[in-house]
Amino acid sequence: MAPIGPRGSKSYFRASSGLGISIGIFLCLFIYRMHFQIPQKPGSPTWRLGGGIKYPTSWEDLARGKREDDMAKIPKEWILELPSIEKASSLRSIAGDFIESLLDPITLSITSMEMTELLELTTNGTLTCEAVVTAYCKRAAFAHQLNKSLLEINFKSAVEQAKELDGYFQKKGKPLGPLHGLPVTVKDQYHVKGLNTTMGYVGWISTFEGDKNSPLKGVAQSELVTELESLGAIIIGKSTCVQSLWFGETNNNILGYNHNPVNQNLSSGGSSGGEGAILALGGSAVGIGSDVGGSVSMPASYNGLFSIKPSSGRLSFKNVANSSKGQVHIPTVPGILGRSIASVQLLLKTVVSTQPWIRDPEVIALPWREEEMTRAANGSLSFGIYAHDGVVRPHPPIERALRMVVDGIKRQGHRTVEWHPPDHAEAEILHDKIVNADGNYDVPQQLALSGEPFIPELVPFFPLGKPQKPLNAIEVEHLIQRLHAFRNKYNDYWVSTEALTGTVMPTAAVIPGKTFHYTYTLTVNTLDYVTIVIPVTFADKNIDKLDFGYAPVSDRDRLNWEAYDAEMYDGAPACIQIVGQRLQEEKLLAIAQRVVDALAGYKSETARLPRPDDVESEIGLPAQKVVAPSHKRTTVRSRTKRSNAKF
Repeated sequence: MAPIGPRGSKSYFRASSGLGISIGIFLCLFIYRMHFQIPQKPGSPTWRLGGGIKYPTSWEDLARGKREDDMAKIPKEWILELPSIEKASSLRSIAGDFIESLLDPITLSITSMEMTELLELTTNGTLTCEAVVTAYCKRAAFAHQLNKSLLEINFKSAVEQAKELDGYFQKKGKPLGPLHGLPVTVKDQYHVKGLNTTMGYVGWISTFEGDKNSPLKGVAQSELVTELESLGAIIIGKSTCVQSLWFGETNNNILGYNHNPVNQNLSSGGSSGGEGAILALGGSAVGIGSDVGGSVSMPASYNGLFSIKPSSGRLSFKNVANSSKGQVHIPTVPGILGRSIASVQLLLKTVVSTQPWIRDPEVIALPWREEEMTRAANGSLSFGIYAHDGVVRPHPPIERALRMVVDGIKRQGHRTVEWHPPDHAEAEILHDKIVNADGNYDVPQQLALSGEPFIPELVPFFPLGKPQKPLNAIEVEHLIQRLHAFRNKYNDYWVSTEALTGTVMPTAAVIPGKTFHYTYTLTVNTLDYVTIVIPVTFADKNIDKLDFGYAPVSDRDRLNWEAYDAEMYDGAPACIQIVGQRLQEEKLLAIAQRVVDALAGYKSETARLPRPDDVESEIGLPAQKVVAPSHKRTTVRSRTKRSNAKF
């Protein structure tokens, strides 16, 4: 989770009424944060908890010790030489070619395999688990040294577990499970036996959620982790996250700010940003994050990955650390990030096959429905388009990505229609008030354990370092009534139109302090809908140029439009997010595959694109009016009220 602020426009895909499929697709180029400003040095007065209250600097020593301990867990032969690290710091992208140039042929070959192909080789004995896990641990070690993406390193134990799985295969002649030997990373929110969980807090180092004397320290394990291990998966590390999980960019006082490895000017997203970064660098086969407002979808999109955020109750969230644990009306849910739609689908399907509802009463007893996928995989679909919410127009890369999708699905014989959902501003209000109903009292409490400061991104939300005033029971009750009314209204409209498609975010990246519009991502969580992220293309400075003749439709739109910089955003992944109704994971996965197929015709950025006029009316873009261009780049952190939403 993470509070960032309003989010940008969407367009929704609709499914065929003939199939009776009610799904939607949010086409989005997610907001990126451009990390150009040098943050204040940790420990400076303005970082101090309580607006000037001084604490001993022992938290710095504790954080430094944690970093040193983790580096000591990397084998000496995997330590990168200084020239490689220096070169990496000068590059825009360290993903792909650069990190691959550092790998030996065997490591590169294993870690470049599609997850389903890799599992075929481990489950039939062609590849040993030891070879696979060692290769991924090595690449993850390189990734961490370049990107600081891991808060917990588990390489030694992971290799030992891999050897045990190889012994099991030799003895039994079969794999332990369908994920036999699969290297997995999880967000440092999930408990793993033998490892620490910090959730971005210095005060949680070497404790159980801040309690030094807890009998659960070092032995607790999240139910989802246990399920993964029962299927043969091996946890090789835990990824970095934002302090408190309370922001859409990943930063904490242990590892610092986590940059996007695809474009190091940008943020990796949040609060599961470390998971997005380690996967983008190929240091994990698949990852587990969490989401209450976009914390899985945003990092996936920022880093050019696939992901799924299921509805609450489909996967177990038992024994997982969290902020505001008692807030259940807009619940935090586990999410899966991967490098292909097949990997995301396989992991979800295999975990559901363990019948998690037997061990966790919060999980719905809903077995995997293959027949739903079969139905959704056939027939012509009808896609609704909603690219502009009347408040913020998408930036040029998003509009181009949307045109690519519209053109692609039409080539496949699918139909596009208009989509006019209930006002998403109500969803933003409800999300902000409900997830923050307790005033976020726990955040200052956890920081006080070590005396560490708030990260700069959280300072505006805690005046004088204090929590906000909590709502009373009657106020919360009224909000829940409004929540149910909004969900019913949205469902009624969805049923009347049957499916949708749309853009979610208004920019390809965000320069610090220039995040303006979050509503659509929050809407997905407010409704408890299913979301899947699919990479489409990349921002291109030679194509995605600013239209200085555009007349903004609102102050927020103007600020967002002025923040666009084609040069800075160049190379940012452009993704779509498809959205389906509650508990429609199987249907949505089938639709996602069809969207991937529709995009397959675009073999390069120079592929033929439809003219803007051809699809402008369909995707809801505003009419163009010539106005004097504004070249002023404003920093609006102090000028624009930011949403107090969690992600």
